[in-house]
Amino acid sequence: MKRSIIRIGDCAAVFSTMLMIGACGQTDPTATGGTTDGGAGTDAQTSTGAPVSTGPDPTPTGTPTSTMGMSGTTVDPTTGDPSTTTTTTTDDTSSTTDPGPACGDGHVDPGEACDDGPDNGAGKPCNLQCQANTCGDGDQGPGEECDDGADNMDSNSCKADCTNNVCGDGAVGPGEGCDDGDDDDADDCTNACALASCGDGIVAPTEQCDDGNLDNTDACTDTCTDATCSDGHVQPSAGEECDDGSDNADNAACTTACKQNVCGDGALYNTGDGAEECDDGVDNGAGKACNAQCQFNTCGDGDQGPGEACDDG
Repeated sequence: MKRSIIRIGDCAAVFSTMLMIGACGQTDPTATGGTTDGGAGTDAQTSTGAPVSTGPDPTPTGTPTSTMGMSGTTVDPTTGDPSTTTTTTTDDTSSTTDPGPACGDGHVDPGEACDDGPDNGAGKPCNLQCQANTCGDGDQGPGEECDDGADNMDSNSCKADCTNNVCGDGAVGPGEGCDDGDDDDADDCTNACALASCGDGIVAPTEQCDDGNLDNTDACTDTCTDATCSDGHVQPSAGEECDDGSDNADNAACTTACKQNVCGDGALYNTGDGAEECDDGVDNGAGKACNAQCQFNTCGDGDQGPGEACDDG
C-alpha cells in the first residue's frame, strides 16, 4: 500500500489509497493500540494496521500564532489542505484640525476688541463683529438711549452723546423753538421749549399779562397788555361803556372815562355829533343856567332862568 506523510508545523497528515488520517501534535500510542519505545523511526500501527511515523517531532507543539509582519501555514484538519494566515497590525492614529480663531469663540483674538461668545450681538456690549458697542455706531447699546449713527447731533432727536433730545436739556431739538435748559416759565423760553409769545398763557418779561386767549373784552388784551380805558377795546367787566382809543375825550362821544357822553354827565359834548351848549351835570335843569337839555337858559324859552324876572316864552 502506498502512503505518504506530509508534516507541516505541528500537523501531520497521512494519505493512503485506502485511508486518509489527519493528525495534529504527537500521536497517542494508546489511540492506535500500538507501542512505542521512544526510538526514532519506530513505526506504529493504526487501528487499520497502517503504520504511521511516531518519531520525534522536530516542530515544537503548540498553537501557531501570528504577529505583526509574520505569517504561518496551517493544515485544515478536515481536508488536510494547507492554508496560510497572515496577521497585520496597524497603528491607530487620529488627528484633529484646529479651526483657528474666529469671532464668537469667546476668545479675544488679534483684530478683535472683544468677544463674549454667544453673548455677542446687537444691543450688547460686544457686537457680532467682535467690536465694542460705542455711541455713534448706529447700534443702541447698553447705557444708550438712542443711536442714529452719523445722524446723532444735538439738533436731532438723538444727540451726539446718544441721549434723547428732550425739552430742558439745553439743546434745541426737533419741534422746539428754544431750549434754555431751565424751568423758568417767565423768561424768553417757556418750559415747553417754545419762544415766549403773547397768547401762550405764559407771561414773558415783555408782557403785562397773558391769559392764553385772543379775547379783548376781558382783563388781558390780545397784545398781552392789561385792559385799560382808551386801549381801544371795550371791557364791560371793567365798567367800560365805550372805548374809542385815542379819540376818547370829554367833549367827544366817548369820554376819557370810557363812558358815553350824555347830557347831564357834566361833560360838554360838542364835537362830532355832539350838540350840547352846556352841561353842568346835576346843576342842569329848570331855572338854571343850563337846562335839562344841556342848552343855555335864555329869555323867551319859557323857562325863567337866572337874572330873568319872568319868561313866558
